[in-house]
Amino acid sequence: MMVCVRDRNIPVKLTAERALVYTLQLNAAEHIYEAYLKSVDATTQKQISDYHRRVLSKLAHQEQQRVAQLYGGEDEQATDEDAELWQVGPVVTFGDEDDE
Repeated sequence: MMVCVRDRNIPVKLTAERALVYTLQLNAAEHIYEAYLKSVDATTQKQISDYHRRVLSKLAHQEQQRVAQLYGGEDEQATDEDAELWQVGPVVTFGDEDDE
């Protein structure tokens, strides 16, 4: 997969990066990544650990945020927007009994 990560074709590169994140299960924990590093030679270990530090850790963090937001995690921007709306005043609808 490291060959595909260095590909000049952007869709191939992005797909390989995402495949590495899921294969090494970096979005859940790093114990599989660490076990994999122990099973490869020193050269491959250095290449993957450098790539993990530069790229994969950031992709895993983005994926964790995306999944948290997708499944009901708190969205900071939406919270700020809601707070701004509530500062304007309460929501009043037409036809309320109190208006008559």
